Amino acid sequence: MDCDLLQRQWGYTCQPVADGVLYAESPFVLVGDGSHLGAYIQDIGSNKVRLSDNADILFNALTYEVQLRKSTLKMLRSIAVSRGLELGDNGELHTVCSQSQLGDSFARFLEAAFMFGEVLQSKRPEPASGFERTIAKILSSKYGPRLSRAATVTGASGHELQFPFGLDIGRPEQQFIQTIAAKSDGSVNWRSVYQATGKFLDLKNNEIPGGRVVVIEPATNIESIHQAEVILQNAARVIEYTGPDHLLREIDLAA
Repeated sequence: MDCDLLQRQWGYTCQPVADGVLYAESPFVLVGDGSHLGAYIQDIGSNKVRLSDNADILFNALTYEVQLRKSTLKMLRSIAVSRGLELGDNGELHTVCSQSQLGDSFARFLEAAFMFGEVLQSKRPEPASGFERTIAKILSSKYGPRLSRAATVTGASGHELQFPFGLDIGRPEQQFIQTIAAKSDGSVNWRSVYQATGKFLDLKNNEIPGGRVVVIEPATNIESIHQAEVILQNAARVIEYTGPDHLLREIDLAA
């Protein structure tokens, strides 16, 4: 096994990185990142080789603040197994094959790595909007340590749901709070409205004690705001933000 042979056979970039270890890099890239997908290929004797990403894909996800929850790891492990690979407890995607099967194994490895990228990109947290930062400052000033950021809870679907804020989490009077910022042009962000509705209905159906609160930023179109509130009201208490005092009074009423 040598780089010249692999480059002739596959046309991919290859370079030795240690004694008995090569790194083959494909032209395909990790979704949402641009890093080229590849694998470390180690000769382990007895005509066998070991392919590994050295846990690079999951480490890359962590740099984007992806939280590797049990449900996410279960999904990734299922992808690996479906391609004849393994996902180790340390986050390493790997497999062992005979040298004669290396081409097929490498192709399946790249397929799994690409699918990992798709899953992990979807788990990246969206940057906090200016509206969310405003609400965070108000709630933190009022509630201090009673306020939690990135509060998580399990819905009726079995999925872990995450909300920007939680108040008194773990107590019967707990509240899960979702903000919905307006779009840059001042219109209602309908995608966020439907996402919040789905999350809160999933939470409601699991009969989790406590309050469910949506704080929505005013939009330029009053009729659109009213339509959004109608959609959301069966899932949560809706507060249209008009100022700190009104917001805090409404949240206290929701407890």
